[in-house]
Amino acid sequence: LLPSPPFCFFSLLLAIIFLQALRSHDWDQELVSSILHLLVSMSNRSGAVAMKIEKNGGSELCGSVLDNFSSSREIVTHCCLLLTNIGNANATMATKMGECGIVDVILSIIGQQQEDASMVLEPIHTLSILTGDKNLCKTIASKGMHSICSIAKMHMNNAELLISIHKLIGFLAFVPECLRDIVQHDGPCMIIESICNNPESREMILQAISTIDVICMSDSEHRDICVNEGAE
Repeated sequence: LLPSPPFCFFSLLLAIIFLQALRSHDWDQELVSSILHLLVSMSNRSGAVAMKIEKNGGSELCGSVLDNFSSSREIVTHCCLLLTNIGNANATMATKMGECGIVDVILSIIGQQQEDASMVLEPIHTLSILTGDKNLCKTIASKGMHSICSIAKMHMNNAELLISIHKLIGFLAFVPECLRDIVQHDGPCMIIESICNNPESREMILQAISTIDVICMSDSEHRDICVNEGAE
């Protein structure tokens, strides 16, 4: 259902006010967390609100907040949820978010917080949204594939996290330049191992198969690597 006109008007106005408050108090962790929670709720209900947030510097502000509070699970999660809503509202926003340095900030966070599955889940989901930009795909693969595969191996029994990781790798695999990094960091082996370790998780297995299929379709060399790892 589309939001009613009154909801749109007041939500757009409130979004601008909250963003201004966030800029003025970007050092106050409790206030930052509360404002982000409200912005996520508002952008969940309306793509127009998400776009208004972005037009008023939402991505750039999220990047700054992530940098300032990279160890706060709540703030990192809310920032990534907001960025995901912005990306879902308009596919072209991935490029703009990339220009704000969002990819490097997120990759830094998941690299530092690999052991905390709940901390890295939403950042990995946001990276999937950013794969709408080919250049960002190459950046994610070259700078982050070692961390992404390491997280998967570290949480081999966490089906929810593995689903997000497999989905991200699957999106990256559509870009030929990313395949070398995926294979170099044992992506196919990790995916096969995750299937063996989680035979009860139907959704994870389906996503894993889909990702392996994308890699296999890329060329015969990568297909042979997947087969040698047990994909056959």
